[in-house]
Amino acid sequence: MSWSNIIYGAIFVIVLFFIVEVVWNVIKQYRLKKFKPYEFKPKPIPIQAVQVLDIDEEDGISLGGRGRGLPNGSPPWLTKAFDTRTIVVGNQCLVIYPNSPDETVVGIQDWLIYGVKGDLSACKPDLFDLSYD
Repeated sequence: MSWSNIIYGAIFVIVLFFIVEVVWNVIKQYRLKKFKPYEFKPKPIPIQAVQVLDIDEEDGISLGGRGRGLPNGSPPWLTKAFDTRTIVVGNQCLVIYPNSPDETVVGIQDWLIYGVKGDLSACKPDLFDLSYD
């Protein structure tokens, strides 16, 4: 084996490595340009919600929706939540005690939401207005 063959072989390996590196960078750039983050839209699932208009430990709570009172009294799921002590009236707030160790505090003007799985949650009025019709 002569020195010229060794030099040619080394040059071939260096050029091949350079070509592979360039092609790999082009492929990476192309893949990055084509990548778009996934977009998700919420499903149109109807919920039931009431707005807490006023809280008084002696007189109870005043509920409504979009500035209106409830026409037929409180919904059955809310009555059940009070009967089972899932919701407790506090000092100018309501406290939701779910089955998890966390508790949710609901203030005046906040919305109580009854979810599709029967769960109760709270939502601030500005976020509720952005999310629901």
